[in-house]
Amino acid sequence: MKVTQNVWVLLPLFLLMFVGCKEAGESGQGRPTALGKLNEIVVVSDQILYDGPVGDTLRYYFESAYPILTSPEPIFDLRHFTMNDLIGEPLRKELRTYLVIANLADKSSPVTRMIQEDLGPERFEKALKDTSFTSSVGEEKWAKNQLLIYIWGNGLDRLSNAIVKHFPAAANRVQEHDKEQMKSNIFTLKKEEKGLINYIRTTYQLDMAIPGDYVQAIKSEKNNFFWIRKDRDGVVQNLVFRKFPYQSESQLSKESIIKMRDEYGAAFISSEADSSYMRCNTVDLPVFEYAYQLDDLYVKEVRGIWEMVNDWKGGPYVTYVFLLPNQKEIVFVDSFVMALGKEKRNYMQQLDYIVKTAKFTKTDG
Repeated sequence: MKVTQNVWVLLPLFLLMFVGCKEAGESGQGRPTALGKLNEIVVVSDQILYDGPVGDTLRYYFESAYPILTSPEPIFDLRHFTMNDLIGEPLRKELRTYLVIANLADKSSPVTRMIQEDLGPERFEKALKDTSFTSSVGEEKWAKNQLLIYIWGNGLDRLSNAIVKHFPAAANRVQEHDKEQMKSNIFTLKKEEKGLINYIRTTYQLDMAIPGDYVQAIKSEKNNFFWIRKDRDGVVQNLVFRKFPYQSESQLSKESIIKMRDEYGAAFISSEADSSYMRCNTVDLPVFEYAYQLDDLYVKEVRGIWEMVNDWKGGPYVTYVFLLPNQKEIVFVDSFVMALGKEKRNYMQQLDYIVKTAKFTKTDG
């Protein structure tokens, strides 16, 4: 079976484009721990760069739409500081994630001078001459648990091209850096819900970390349906589990997965409105599909928007179908959010994190 690449599940392969560097001469002792929000990147650049075509390129990629939500939300939230901003307010040096952008042709730029200092003479000389050497990564320059991604070019056109080239790797690196904070946010109350974990393990052969604030909504073994959810502050995060005998690769098609989702939506999910039920919107909005390997599990992922028939409610969903290694069964895991009037990106990312803790577990028999 061919595994295609998921452009939004950014792969560690891209990290090979980066050369890691940690600021020389600085130890972790006595420095603060970096603070910051998930998906937030602080752009450090000269104002003229950020306000011009280079800034347009940067925003086009790093603020492109997160796939797929009912209202547009960016992949990353950008803040911009000049070097003077950082110097004038030292607390701005204690944030978690920085993207340092510089035109090396501008020798008077304080950001260029910072990159020169951080790279060191030999590597900075290489950056000036080698058009393929346009990015690097640093850690803990001003605070603990801090990530700095440097992108440069010797000239404005080369800088814009470097931003385009390194966007996938930079995005992946930021997402990896955010995982520990994501985990802390998800498991804020009780660490895990052992009862749900054991049921999912024995029924679906998946070890999955279920947070302690998720509860069972409906369990129907007769109807091949298990639904757990978390309700908090007007946001409902949902996970639905089903399993089927594996018969052919056609079960992993986008059309088949949408059909599986619509089946349970019509049977089990409704709102207060009469005759309402949940279905996928495949007419007005796009549906994205990806395939990848998660440890020893082949995964087909479908992203789209759900809506309530005979009601006005809707929201994003991501459905995952796992082909178990014995190739006898597929496990269907659907995640969706109901959050009326609220931004939904972070809630969907939390569900994605939970589902992707899944590992195949062998059971007796």
